[in-house]
Amino acid sequence: MEAFFIYFLKVNGLLVTFFLAYYFLLRKETFFNKNRWFLLLGLFASVLLPLITFTKTIWVDPSPVIYETVSNDYVPYIIENKTIEEPFDWNSILFYVYLGISVVFIVKILIEILSFFRIIKFGKRTKTKEALLIDSETNENPFSFFNHIVFNSQMFSEDELQHIISHEKIHVKEKHSIDLLVSKVFCAVFWVNPIMWFYQKEMLQNLEYIADSKASVIALDKINYQKTLLKVVTNQHQLSITNQFYQSLIKKRIVMLNTNPSNQRKSWKYALILPVLSAFMLLFQVETVAQVKSVVVSPEKTAYAVEVIQFIIDKKTSNAEIKKETERLKKEYDVELEISKIKRNKQNEIIALEAKFVDSNNTTGRISVNGDEAIEPILFFKELGKNGKIGFDRGDMSTVFANMDSNNSIKSEKISWDEAVKLSNQERNNTTIFIDGIKSSQQDLSNLDPEQLFSLNVIKENKKNIIEVVTIFKSLKDCKLLIINGKEYLQSEIPKDIIIKCQSIRQLNKEEGIKKFGQKAKDGVLIFEGKSTFSKKDVNSIPFKKINSEETNQIGYVFDKISSDNELENDVKALKEKYNIDFKVLHKKRNSKGEIIELKLSFDDNKGSAANYEQVRSIAIRPVFLKVKINESGKNDIGFYDNHEMVTKPKDEVMERKISIIENLDDNAIIYVDGNLFSKDEVNELDVNGLNSIKILKDKESLKKYKVTNQKEVIVIETNWKTKK
Repeated sequence: MEAFFIYFLKVNGLLVTFFLAYYFLLRKETFFNKNRWFLLLGLFASVLLPLITFTKTIWVDPSPVIYETVSNDYVPYIIENKTIEEPFDWNSILFYVYLGISVVFIVKILIEILSFFRIIKFGKRTKTKEALLIDSETNENPFSFFNHIVFNSQMFSEDELQHIISHEKIHVKEKHSIDLLVSKVFCAVFWVNPIMWFYQKEMLQNLEYIADSKASVIALDKINYQKTLLKVVTNQHQLSITNQFYQSLIKKRIVMLNTNPSNQRKSWKYALILPVLSAFMLLFQVETVAQVKSVVVSPEKTAYAVEVIQFIIDKKTSNAEIKKETERLKKEYDVELEISKIKRNKQNEIIALEAKFVDSNNTTGRISVNGDEAIEPILFFKELGKNGKIGFDRGDMSTVFANMDSNNSIKSEKISWDEAVKLSNQERNNTTIFIDGIKSSQQDLSNLDPEQLFSLNVIKENKKNIIEVVTIFKSLKDCKLLIINGKEYLQSEIPKDIIIKCQSIRQLNKEEGIKKFGQKAKDGVLIFEGKSTFSKKDVNSIPFKKINSEETNQIGYVFDKISSDNELENDVKALKEKYNIDFKVLHKKRNSKGEIIELKLSFDDNKGSAANYEQVRSIAIRPVFLKVKINESGKNDIGFYDNHEMVTKPKDEVMERKISIIENLDDNAIIYVDGNLFSKDEVNELDVNGLNSIKILKDKESLKKYKVTNQKEVIVIETNWKTKK
């Protein structure tokens, strides 16, 4: 609304500028045809120029960087749901009132057009080469509208009628009706601006000057022509949408008929509007974009300055700017940066692109962004000098490549946990260890459980070793979405005392995650490869301590809508071979998407514990969890559960109602979660515990707000994820 209001002010400001230029510089000149085009140009320039913008890039010095120590301690919080009453939107009320008045003026124009057709319907018609003459019995003043000329022959002599028809033929020939309708529409839209009404009046007056000057030449006798003008003064009944032979400013028309033609040298006055328009464009239509230049400070406390070149691409970056910057990078720094596959939305904002580079050291990199929303700013940077880094930075996703020359002694390689422990023992004095970014001891490294490692690298530089370890726990904190046994989990759903064991882990960056799993993957995705099992940590163990197999004998299995036949068969075999449990899939049925909608399971541990479980639905089943806790000396703890904690919980009616609403949404429903558009499949994967409210809105205002055109309702879901984050 604010952008529209600013545009509205600019348009009215330009209308006033053109009117004042005409009124004080051109009104008394006899350049009638030039004045006509000047006034028309003023109208169209006023609405078009505010839509044209130019971008100016300025380079600014970076702000000083201040380093702070941030505590990683968990801080408890309370989520409090409050209903916030939105203030009354006076801006919208005023807008619709203004729009309503404009509609009234438009309707008035349409009514007058209908009145015109009613008048010509009953008149006597005579077709000529130039126009269609309508001899009407009404008391209307003579007028023309496009190629129709209407008059009452009973009211004028033959000579007077010839003057009138000659005058109106000029209007018809030069299509003055277009000017008239354009001015009427502008008055209807900008009715609040009083200058617009004066603008229209001057336009119509100038059209009469044009017709008078040319018709009086044809008549040869200006005196008789002027007498005809005076004769029609007594009858003032007229339609405002037509070109009238009579105009109320008859005195001015007669004065202008007797005015000597203006000297052509005075045409220079038209050029005086150009400096004003140039000033308008420079003052109001140039957007300044600031880009930080040159110096990047190392994040170490012993900071050093590095000279950097960089180019920021955001949603408003133009193709011309991209071309200019890529040519500069090639010419000045020998970096070939290619940006292609650019897609823009209706607002001309970039929503997709692909960027790749290669520098003089043959270091290459690539980034690809694709979606429906405007892109977040992407920074391309290159550190100058030896070993300078080069790459892209986009929010929480970075792609960095280090340029290493042949004489550099720095090497980085992946090693196993056993190799890292051996290296730290053999070169204890020359080895520094970081676990999840925290400087750690050799004993901390030895205590790690190898199965809980996400990545392990050693950097060797000048006989110094730096071992960098990232654990699953760190990855869990960084990534909010986990794919375990093909099932999607939010990080908040995994209890802190649970360890996940799997064959390997693969991490997707933000772009890849969103492309595959939607907006819920915006904070990163961890994919646990192979069959994964859950087990509990020893609550008394120190962080990252290796857990002996004897310390836990509980495992969990999950069966959901995407469980494959092979996975089910493997689970049957594993439970029998490892624990002598007879586990059976008695029945299953899938829908057209391959999702399980009916499932019947049973188990018998041959120790006295046995149970059946069944779900029969028209939509995909909810996940079912099988808890297996083996007790060698007594009865096993084994059973089916509907939650990942694998405990018996009382039925939560509120939660059940939320689940029911989501499950029964139409596949084509328009759904917004925290302001982001979600598909039905994406909503099905949400953690219901994180949903604050689910609203089904059907009112016109809500449908308009969410741009819903082909549906009768929009579903708006609010979560507490932001608060948790």
